[in-house]
Amino acid sequence: MLHICGDTSPTLQVMQETGFQVLSLDQCMDLSKSRDLVPEAVLGGNVDPINSLLMGTREQVVEDTLHCLRTGGKNHFILMSGCGVPPGTSIENLSAMVETAIDYGLGA
Repeated sequence: MLHICGDTSPTLQVMQETGFQVLSLDQCMDLSKSRDLVPEAVLGGNVDPINSLLMGTREQVVEDTLHCLRTGGKNHFILMSGCGVPPGTSIENLSAMVETAIDYGLGA
């Protein structure tokens, strides 16, 4: 997996050529536009680790997660945090992200 913080739109195609199996995208990245740039790549991301997971309410996490799932798609997409999960992130918010993904139809 390759993760580079920030807006990697200008380098996504080069990132795909590196041979990494997953391109992990920062929370500032638009998953839909990223998919257009690298349609065959497996993209990972990009629930906001600070505003949603660390400091957000359950409702914010659900909303952010659904946005990622809808724009990332079910194929060639792995739901994950947009960067590392910060220390102090509540289990409740992480559970909300996972439960939302399961309810959406990812995993079981």
